[in-house]
Amino acid sequence: MCGQASGESIVLKDSSNMPFKGFALRGNYKQEVREGYNLLDTTEFEEATSNGVSLTVNEDGTLILNGTATADTTFRILKTEKSITATGNENIVINKLNGTLEGTIRLICQDNDYGNIVYSQIGTSEFTDKLTADITYNIFSLQVYNGAVCNNLKLGLVISSSKTAYEQYGATPSVEIPSPISAVGDDESINETVCNKNYFDKNSVFTTSNRQFDTSGEITEKGGGEWKCLESYIPVKGLCNYSLSGDIMLGSWVLRNLVL
Repeated sequence: MCGQASGESIVLKDSSNMPFKGFALRGNYKQEVREGYNLLDTTEFEEATSNGVSLTVNEDGTLILNGTATADTTFRILKTEKSITATGNENIVINKLNGTLEGTIRLICQDNDYGNIVYSQIGTSEFTDKLTADITYNIFSLQVYNGAVCNNLKLGLVISSSKTAYEQYGATPSVEIPSPISAVGDDESINETVCNKNYFDKNSVFTTSNRQFDTSGEITEKGGGEWKCLESYIPVKGLCNYSLSGDIMLGSWVLRNLVL
């Protein structure tokens, strides 16, 4: 046994009268995929402690609040350059995923001049509002009202016209938010023609843009767009099938299940 996997089943039937020549696992892969309906990037909230309440931002964009507010307390996305131009159909939703809340919390949306305020609220009274059509919102804040008690309160904030359940901002795979690919069965010594090894190493992609391999195999600069490439070729072998799996965004096009 050269590896372990969970979540898969292996069934062996009685074949005592048959010669056994061994078996190999091809393995499988998985990658978390989001639909991209959440328009609010909550990872850009600033972690802070203010008026007795602390805000922690998780990698998946969920927020953790702890403490008792000694005054009205506001946490803002201060560094965002992302904006949402509303159509009037976008719901503002606060999902309480875990923990407890005594009191009131609001998710507030404003335009660049701190005007056109709309918000959603949970706690002592709850409601969901919508963004106002034709207004561009780029200031978002979470307000904890004076006296509110948060005990490991985990929130998932959503602005979406289609769904209200929490999903992390951004569709994936994407340049902004790549999700890791996990694979099993990547031992080439078992059978190199059915190996499930992931040869793509995202850490070997150039951090600078506008680079590509030219027809002679040299890395050159390419003007226009946001082209990137690996720092070197991925070696391949004959008599093997290599596939590019997942979704790849090329402008407005999505390429799926390409086979090299």
